[in-house]
Amino acid sequence: MEELSIGTILRIGLNFLDGDDLEYVLLDRKGHTDYDFARFYRLKRTLTKIEEISQTLDVSAILWQAYPTNPDVGAPLVAGNSLPCEGCKRRYLNPSLRKALRGEQNFLDRGEGVVSHYAPVRNSDGDIVGALELLVGKTEKVDVSCRDMFVEPREEEDDDE
Repeated sequence: MEELSIGTILRIGLNFLDGDDLEYVLLDRKGHTDYDFARFYRLKRTLTKIEEISQTLDVSAILWQAYPTNPDVGAPLVAGNSLPCEGCKRRYLNPSLRKALRGEQNFLDRGEGVVSHYAPVRNSDGDIVGALELLVGKTEKVDVSCRDMFVEPREEEDDDE
């Protein structure tokens, strides 16, 4: 069987990802993270299938979205078998990822055989709503820990002041 290139896997993945699900996977994009879990699980299932296209490349698929008030900041919203190299928190986006969020497919060589391939994800109107990262060569798979999933409870402020 002929092995597919990472570019081919990226194109196949983009054909099956639902950009409308990515656009609306977060219920409140400016406050605490709260997911529409039906959309989240559909996206996660698709990412898992993308990762299974090539057994020899050992791909990790991640969906990113820019923060609404600052396009230089973003976070990975849904990950397949592993988090990206950057982890799971909101952060300044690398230049390659920012280019993908502006519509340009590209890649980032992270060294030691680890490469991230990025492509824009579009909704049904053709608007860019995020980016797909295919991470190749990352030998250690890292998932979200319980500590990372939950935020500390907010202290209630007194209204009397």
